[in-house]
Amino acid sequence: MNKSIAITTLMIAALTAGPTAAPARPRAVVPVRAAQAEILRFDVAENASRYAFDADPLDANGMPAYGNEFITEGYIYPHGFLDGREGVKEDGSPAFPDEILGRWSCRGWHVGEGATTKTGPWVLTNQIYDLGKTPGAKTLLTEGYEIVDLGVAAKRAVTGGTGRYSTARGDASQVMLGFNQAGGVNLRFEVRVAR
Repeated sequence: MNKSIAITTLMIAALTAGPTAAPARPRAVVPVRAAQAEILRFDVAENASRYAFDADPLDANGMPAYGNEFITEGYIYPHGFLDGREGVKEDGSPAFPDEILGRWSCRGWHVGEGATTKTGPWVLTNQIYDLGKTPGAKTLLTEGYEIVDLGVAAKRAVTGGTGRYSTARGDASQVMLGFNQAGGVNLRFEVRVAR
């Protein structure tokens, strides 16, 4: 017999039984407890020397157009660290190597008007925040749109991770701070993880 049919049958039997019958309790029911949320806040400085995009489609200026695929990387710094600081040198090396908390990797597709988008979503991305000393040992993953407008928060979904975040879910907020001297973006994140 199907499990849901069996549970429904038990519930009907309990409701139609006389007043002396004890209500039936399905044995498969497990109490649900509210998960505690962990909030991580950090900044990211993109290393534009690691930004690579597809040869097609391009717009008239040779920039990535709608649908163009790309991959890029950057450095994770403490929250607020990039206020008034450059996180990447012009050659792509980290400006403050002793302050780096991890590595950021991002892949996705251009949307809107591609790289020339002036407002709203300009890319749809999957991002990996590698926070461990061993690559891949402690990561968080998010997915969503990135907004080109400065200071405007875009919500992203937490889609998993590794290590202590292997069952992670939740949401993240990403804010565009501007561009760094290497030509990459500087971003600020708040990630709410419910495990």
